[in-house]
Amino acid sequence: MVTAFGACGRLYTALTMSDARLTKKSISIAGHRTSIALEAEFWAVLEEKAMMENRPLVTLIAAIDRDRNGPLTSALRIHAVNWLRERQQR
Repeated sequence: MVTAFGACGRLYTALTMSDARLTKKSISIAGHRTSIALEAEFWAVLEEKAMMENRPLVTLIAAIDRDRNGPLTSALRIHAVNWLRERQQR
């Protein structure tokens, strides 16, 4: 198990694949309801980013949805990882 601190001092824990559990959230984007299943760690990163940008999580997800080139869940995971990498490089 690996731990790291996020931008707001939140502690993230890296789990093994056998420990990963999906958490579903239902939201409305692009005028329709959808359900998104991600690991809790990805939700935490996306929620932190939305909070730091002072906008609702659904607004962040809608922006990612507009720019994606594949499945929404993959785009959300990639966005979260890229954001953490950018924060680490500062």
